[in-house]
Parts: sequence; structure tokens; C-alpha cells
Amino acid sequence: MEEIKNPLIKSAFLSQVTNDDLDEMLKSGKIAYFKKNDVILKENTYLKSLPIILKGIVRVFVVNQEDEGKREVLLYYMKEGETCSSSIASGMFNDKIDIRVEAETDCEILFLPLSHFTQLLQKYPDLFELLLQNYLHIFKKIVRTVSALAFQPLDKRLYQLLIAKAHLRESNIIDTTHEELARELSSSREVITRLLKELEKENLIITERGKIKLVNFNK
Repeated sequence: MEEIKNPLIKSAFLSQVTNDDLDEMLKSGKIAYFKKNDVILKENTYLKSLPIILKGIVRVFVVNQEDEGKREVLLYYMKEGETCSSSIASGMFNDKIDIRVEAETDCEILFLPLSHFTQLLQKYPDLFELLLQNYLHIFKKIVRTVSALAFQPLDKRLYQLLIAKAHLRESNIIDTTHEELARELSSSREVITRLLKELEKENLIITERGKIKLVNFNK
């Protein structure tokens, strides 16, 4: 029988951690399962554990708490092996997180106690540098998001969002709805429906119920 490998081996920011310590992380943490669109972390709450994605894809929103309607802006996606560096900082400094994390697909998440992660930082000094690299990677994603919001027309943002979703899934078939796309782009379903029809006329996509297929897509 083939030995089942620890899924944390796929995590780039844990590349310096030994297999034995990775196994201890699984034992120390709690694994939770989420369905598509489930809320994993809610904004304005305290974080006592570090979420590490074992399977699936998550999306991260920032929420405007001042508006009655709570306007949301999609910041970035994360996939298996990744964690949110900002959540680490909030947890270690006992500060509330200012993001909402939701399941883009069905997900399996390891919640590692921050006390355990602090011990790892002491044992593996290079881990802090890898965390900073992870934080820089996420910061660049946010900068691209802000740049797109400020300078790109909505139709281009929509197509780029579809390409990003396809790359994350490694498939040209995306399971999504017009409502989900509208929410992620801070638009309305009617506008997104119209733009999708235009993309379909240009032979860039094929729309089906609950799915969108990219015509020209290279993994």
C-alpha cells in the first residue's frame, strides 16, 4: 500500500521544516472541512490559530464596515500549501483580522495553534524569512487588485478573473455563477451577464448553467 504523505510537504513556506515536525503540526492542529462558499474566517474577529490550506482554493475579501450594505472587494486567492501572512500578524499581536476568507472550492484547512507556530519560528530561524516572502507575494497580489480597480475597465477585469480562476483549478472549466462573479468584482449580476455575453460573442468563453468554459486556455 502506498504511504500517504503529509500534505504540508507541499507548503513552500514550510520547506525548511523536517517531516517529523510537519507530522507534529498535523497532530497539534485541528483539520476542518468547508464547502464551496463557506466562511472560513470572518472579519473583525480574533485569531488563535494559523490556517494552512491542505486542499482547495480560498478567496480573501476586505469588507467596508462603514456602509450599511457592507461593500466587499476581492483581494486575492490562496491555494493548497499557502497561508495568510496578515492573519499570522493579527494573531501574534492579539489584533482583530480585517479580512474575510471564504471557500472558493471545497476546502480542507489545518488550524495550527499560534503557540505551536511560535515554537517553530524559534526552532527554524529561516522560517521567518520565508514568511516575509509569503507576505511580499500577497502584497503584490493586493497591489495588482488595486491597480485593476483603478485603471482597468470591468470587461477586462472580468476576463482576467476568469483566467485566474482557471489557472487555480488547472482547468478551462470554471464552476461559478453570475452572482459570484458580480460580488467578486463589486458589480451587479445584470452587468456581469451582459459582459459575459459579449465575451461569448468574441469566442473567448462558452457559458453553461453554473459553469464557464474558457476557449483558449493554456495551463
